[in-house]
Amino acid sequence: MIGVFVFVLSPVCVKAVERLPKNIKWKATAILFDGIDKREKYSIPIKEAVDFISSYSRFKVKFSGKVTDSPHTYTFYDCAEGPQACVLVNQWDIEQFVWDSVPTRDFYMLLWDTAGNPPLLAGGTWGVADGVYKGGLNRPYITIPVDPWWYNNEPFEGFSSRAAQIMTHEIINAINAKLEVEPYNCSPLVADPGTTSASESEASRLSKLTDDCYLKYVESNP
Repeated sequence: MIGVFVFVLSPVCVKAVERLPKNIKWKATAILFDGIDKREKYSIPIKEAVDFISSYSRFKVKFSGKVTDSPHTYTFYDCAEGPQACVLVNQWDIEQFVWDSVPTRDFYMLLWDTAGNPPLLAGGTWGVADGVYKGGLNRPYITIPVDPWWYNNEPFEGFSSRAAQIMTHEIINAINAKLEVEPYNCSPLVADPGTTSASESEASRLSKLTDDCYLKYVESNP
């Protein structure tokens, strides 16, 4: 005989789930360096990215943008192009006064020009442990080079903009980075095997957000 165990939510938990808002807010700030085109490199793709996340989850991500003419350095990494050949702009490559000037947010996004250096990644996200210290906590941050040929607003695997696909992927990474640690301890946002496009993969990742995870986030961020 095979036993079947059924997990039943308590009446209190059921009522809490029923009260979950459809739009749970996350606040973010994008910092734009190197005189990049704000409309093409930021405004167009970010709208599609946040709309996508809102469509497939309860999370409503709201970005504010900050343009700065502050110089920055690069961190060099070993890669296929050679030793110490590829670059990222990380939080320590940015003047402290820039970080001091931005408000406390759930996460941050850096958009920058490679200055002819090969980028290490199309986009990367640093988690809580290596995040930006603001408001008494470490905050995840995203770093994206915007001048490589693949960063454009042409259609790509279900997205109207390939740049939006890159942003969407990294924003979900930032959400995952915050939710996988205390006090949330949510399951990783991993796509199901067999997804055939970028849009299906990112939608599948967002489907892993459970009511329990949403409740933990809402209760910790009243």
